[in-house]
Amino acid sequence: MKVRALTTETVSLSFEEIKRYGRHLIIPEVGMAGQKKLKSARVLVVGAGGLGSP
Repeated sequence: MKVRALTTETVSLSFEEIKRYGRHLIIPEVGMAGQKKLKSARVLVVGAGGLGSP
């Protein structure tokens, strides 16, 4: 199994992404740097099968 290094990748936002996430970009706590981190993030969800079950 190939493991990806935990390094900072060069991430850019397209014009469409800037239009879509414009409200995030104007928040000082998020901004362009935060949105780039969100774009490059990876998430694994395990064991959510019981959600919504009676």
